[in-house]
Amino acid sequence: NGSNGSVEIFYNDNNTWTLEHTLSGSYTYSVDIDSSGTRVVAGNSNSLQVLERNSGSTWNLLGSSISRNASCFSGGSSFGYKASISADGNRVAGAGSCDSIVIGSGAGNHGVVEVYEYVNGTGNWQQLGQSVYGYPNSTSRYISLSGDGNRFIMGGPSYPNYSNQGIIVLYEYIYGNWTDIGSTGGGGAFGTTTDINYNGTMFMGGGQSGNSGTGSKVFKLYSGCSSGCADSLALNYDANALIDDGSCIIPFSNLPDSISA
Repeated sequence: NGSNGSVEIFYNDNNTWTLEHTLSGSYTYSVDIDSSGTRVVAGNSNSLQVLERNSGSTWNLLGSSISRNASCFSGGSSFGYKASISADGNRVAGAGSCDSIVIGSGAGNHGVVEVYEYVNGTGNWQQLGQSVYGYPNSTSRYISLSGDGNRFIMGGPSYPNYSNQGIIVLYEYIYGNWTDIGSTGGGGAFGTTTDINYNGTMFMGGGQSGNSGTGSKVFKLYSGCSSGCADSLALNYDANALIDDGSCIIPFSNLPDSISA
């Protein structure tokens, strides 16, 4: 469990799995491993730790533990609830609950994601870009980092305002900042499960079939990550757009009464 558990790392030698290392403590919320199998990230409610496999089959802490830099109200954060690592093991992402001080009080649980890069020669993990906050009351703490480390998806199953419709937002690292390049909803707490491919051109999200949180799982796969106007009522609707980029132009006759009046 998250408060009293461990992470165990196994190595396969001639079809035999051998326990090589046990990380005791509370680092059991989320784990991920790089493509070579030599770096592992583990997260708990407060931080991330990255372990590296050295010669002699020993595992050592790589750099210091990583704590969030996001500004969250006291008691409203759990950085490390989800953890993800790039293919080469040089970038890691952590996510958790966050009642953001930046956005303001009373808006509820936004969730926050931070990405860190290992700086060779210094032994330190340095934050890459800004802290990314989710929508208010969306519980956006479910993430997957692409293999190249240049994109991640952020799932918010409670969006909007705890209605449990769910949303996944795709971010790309552009000129030193994480930029929202589109989003998609799925219904039924969509975004509880997330995964993304190596270069971020395909991702997958999952949720429940009903808003009550019970029932079968629903998964949707998005390929190409083509962005544009995904609203069929818009003048500039793009049938090939998989994620909505906010560019939709809605005809006056289709606006809500509160706006068109």
